[in-house]
Amino acid sequence: MKQFSVDYIPNKYRTFIREKAIQAAKTRIIIAGRNPEDFEPEDLEIVVREEEDKIKTSFKEKGLLAMLALFGLNFF
Repeated sequence: MKQFSVDYIPNKYRTFIREKAIQAAKTRIIIAGRNPEDFEPEDLEIVVREEEDKIKTSFKEKGLLAMLALFGLNFF
């Protein structure tokens, strides 16, 4: 039996998040004036992982705000 947790993400969503993180990482590298091909694979993975974490955090924050709105709580 699978254990579900807050960090559990089905594969199709994990793939979506990964693709968005790769796009964001490329954009971030280009804005910094660098070329993605200049990076080692390990360095690229670090940048993509950071972008994945940003996306997941954003989803969690938006989910919390949606839940608060559902209950009629507004802190802003």
